[in-house]
Amino acid sequence: MKNELIKGNLEGNATRETERAEDEYGAEGIQKQLNGVLVKMANDEKKLAEEKLNQISQDDFESYEEVRDSGVTNMCMIGVVSGMTCLSREKVLFIMKNYEELMEKYPGVRC
Repeated sequence: MKNELIKGNLEGNATRETERAEDEYGAEGIQKQLNGVLVKMANDEKKLAEEKLNQISQDDFESYEEVRDSGVTNMCMIGVVSGMTCLSREKVLFIMKNYEELMEKYPGVRC
């Protein structure tokens, strides 16, 4: 019962805020503001991804690639790969998830 009251109150607040914004800015104004927010979020996300990509050095990527190319271990065995490359599990996973982007960033690594 209490959750239903809270939910109803939140929905009511959201509806009132939307109506107030429509009165103040009009539907087109709200759409413009929403588009601006979405563009900013997309840019922020892209910037964050680029910052994370910059946390992987060429040496890090070379270490990963040497182990991958050697075929010594299954690359899904993250703990083994981490130990062989001296990279953290997080970095190994990040490299795996962003392999294509890192190949573009460091084109000379893979021979």
